[in-house]
Amino acid sequence: MGTLGRFRGAPCLGHFWSLCIEEQFYLFWPWVVFAIRDRKILTWICALTLPICLAMRLIAYHTLPGWELDGEILYRATPFRLDALLLGGLLALWMRGPLAKALLRTAQITFPIAIVSLFAWAVVSPVGHIFAHHYKMPGWEFTWGLSAIDLLAALLILVAIRPGSLVYRVLSIRPLRWIGRISYGAYVLHDIPHLLYLQIGKTLSPAHAVGIAAIIAFIATIGLAWLSFHFIESPILGLKERWTIRGSALASLNEQRIAK
Repeated sequence: MGTLGRFRGAPCLGHFWSLCIEEQFYLFWPWVVFAIRDRKILTWICALTLPICLAMRLIAYHTLPGWELDGEILYRATPFRLDALLLGGLLALWMRGPLAKALLRTAQITFPIAIVSLFAWAVVSPVGHIFAHHYKMPGWEFTWGLSAIDLLAALLILVAIRPGSLVYRVLSIRPLRWIGRISYGAYVLHDIPHLLYLQIGKTLSPAHAVGIAAIIAFIATIGLAWLSFHFIESPILGLKERWTIRGSALASLNEQRIAK
């Protein structure tokens, strides 16, 4: 189960809860794929996870004690977030099948509609209702709201991988691609020194400590992320070449593992 809050004694590692979920997923999902090796069954597993996880969150919202909901268990616990991960698996299966072109065309039409609808809903909804962060908040935020975010993210991915789309062109800008390349290190490292950044901000200007700390944090995070990518991540990523199967051999192996 993912971390339910910031680690005691280590408040700067609280954002690692999402890494917990990812690593737990990576520990079991490959074994499921290798054990089943059937594209249709895997597709059904991924698809059924969406309504099942939503139902689990709805039931948990009405049955779990307030202190657990206040700890954002519906947001941070692995069983409640599998739909977000397996939605990506569902897209991968569909994009490697006959539905790929139709899926991309549908996303091109649906994504703008979803964005406009979301904006319209945000405008007409009370601000306090949208940004509530307590377990007594309206139940949508950590129940079907998470499902909506997952689906919107899936549409964004489909639009982004379609050459020629506006999202594709924007995300292909060189500075954004560079930031994307070092983004994992930025995520891991961004919150760890935040107390140091805040202390520097207070020292330089107590009245503007938060703003100064934010600027220092941004610059330092980019620098640390680049160092991490250059000296740690790149050498590790280079090791993949020793175990990578390329070309027709990879395609043949994939077809053997996951029957059409």
